[in-house]
Amino acid sequence: MPKYEDVSVGFRSQREYERDISYEIIALSNPPPSIERGGFRGLKRVGVFAASKLRSERRHENCMGYEEIKVKAQRQAEKIWDRSTIEASLKKLNEGGIPRRRLNGEEIVTNRKAILSRVQHQGEEYEFMTHNCAKGAALAVMEEFGLGNMAVVKALSPFPGFSLSGRICGAVSGGLVTLGLYFGSDDLLNYKANRAAMSAARKFLERFEAKLGSVQCEEIQALVFGSYLNPWANSTAFTEAKGYEKCSVVAGTGARLAAEIILESIKGSEAT
Repeated sequence: MPKYEDVSVGFRSQREYERDISYEIIALSNPPPSIERGGFRGLKRVGVFAASKLRSERRHENCMGYEEIKVKAQRQAEKIWDRSTIEASLKKLNEGGIPRRRLNGEEIVTNRKAILSRVQHQGEEYEFMTHNCAKGAALAVMEEFGLGNMAVVKALSPFPGFSLSGRICGAVSGGLVTLGLYFGSDDLLNYKANRAAMSAARKFLERFEAKLGSVQCEEIQALVFGSYLNPWANSTAFTEAKGYEKCSVVAGTGARLAAEIILESIKGSEAT
């Protein structure tokens, strides 16, 4: 029987997965009209959402950065941002592209803390100014390590909240792209590089969820805002709630975690 991955509970069989969904459906006291309209599909979708919501609440209570993220998000909302400096940095990247870097392993390992702090800070600022968590997270890491080009950043345009659908967080997408750029290969038949990139990605996902309680935009917003503010349906409410300011914390976290994994790889190669 096929296996379905759920990072909160490990691997389960299809039968176990559907059983758990059924339990969540039964737990709904007032099912929305979509159940009647969607038949079994609607019922299953609502069950998935309910299970996800309940798991999210439990994970947020136990995630390592719960209070830290909430406090920093509020701090970012009250912060006076240096728009002119951030705009100048983005303009420089627009005009000159991602700067090429010759990575010095020993120097990078020695300056690990400074690099992580810088990447996190840049990820926050770039998200705030571009209004795009995927671009913000990716651009900070790409700039630091000289990865990819601006076409990659452009391609990340629809990835915040998986096109604002409330699904995969853009900081996750941006972080994963940078790991693909670093660990992957231009050789389409380099299966070893594929494996290395996936290994790094799985490590990233595990750490991201441990920090924020979820990889889903909708659930992360519940942590940052207290509820899901759909910027596609109501951009005004999202902006008034300081959405771009608060979500900068998430983009910075994603950038820092991706950079952390790259630095660990560099340190490991230096040791060997």
